[in-house]
Amino acid sequence: MKSLEAEGAEEPEDTEQGVQADSEAFKWFCKGLILSIPYGASIGGIATLTGTPPNLVMKAYYEENFPDAPPLDFGKWLFFAFPLSLLLVLVGWTFLALVYARKSLFSLVTLRPCLGDGIDEETKKWRHINKQIKVKYSELGSFRFPEVIMLILTLLLVLLWLTRAPAGITGWGQAHGMQFPKKENDKYHVYLDDAWVVVMLGLALFIIPKENPLQGTFLMKAAPGTKLKRIPRLLDMDTVMRKTPWDVLFILGGGYAIAAGCSASKLDQWLGARLSS
Repeated sequence: MKSLEAEGAEEPEDTEQGVQADSEAFKWFCKGLILSIPYGASIGGIATLTGTPPNLVMKAYYEENFPDAPPLDFGKWLFFAFPLSLLLVLVGWTFLALVYARKSLFSLVTLRPCLGDGIDEETKKWRHINKQIKVKYSELGSFRFPEVIMLILTLLLVLLWLTRAPAGITGWGQAHGMQFPKKENDKYHVYLDDAWVVVMLGLALFIIPKENPLQGTFLMKAAPGTKLKRIPRLLDMDTVMRKTPWDVLFILGGGYAIAAGCSASKLDQWLGARLSS
């Protein structure tokens, strides 16, 4: 791996078309930028219970093998995994910056762009990239109505998950269970779990209109002799059928079904006995 001085000493070469070629430091930065995507997805998936399918597999295994233990809900998982995920974010950023963006990190630490030192063609290229990123961000515009609704529903989902059965106090799921006389291990039976919250908010997406009902064409009447226009919703079944990762669902669900069948039929014990040697 080349040293920092070697990277800084390299000058971009001109291609046959007369276009200035990217320097070695810029190519390394592009590699680190690509690697940051899978790193970020893996680290972010650790933080929440629903962040990645293996978390749900671990939850099912835990509840099946330790039925008397407290349930593993969203709040407990977040309390355990979020600090770890935050630590890994810092470690991952430091690793990518040191390995793939050392020249940019050196400029950031020494404040060379602010002091006006080393304004060369490479620095101008980086400034142009930063400017283009700001331009593209400004082109996104303000929040639209569907985005506001999705933000509200997401925050509501997390809030309901965290307050369903928090440690030390009575959550809304336990308060609902107190209305029924059934108890399990001297505790009130909780009828509403995390899946209930997801289902209810998911159904809300099929009901809430895609257009702001207080403005636009939502309240306009149909012209005489024409049919009423169907109001689009935030979610429809066509989108669900096209976007749902059915392969992941079949793999996980099929694995659970095969495991349950092997356990019920004692096939796992028979196969384990045959392979004991």
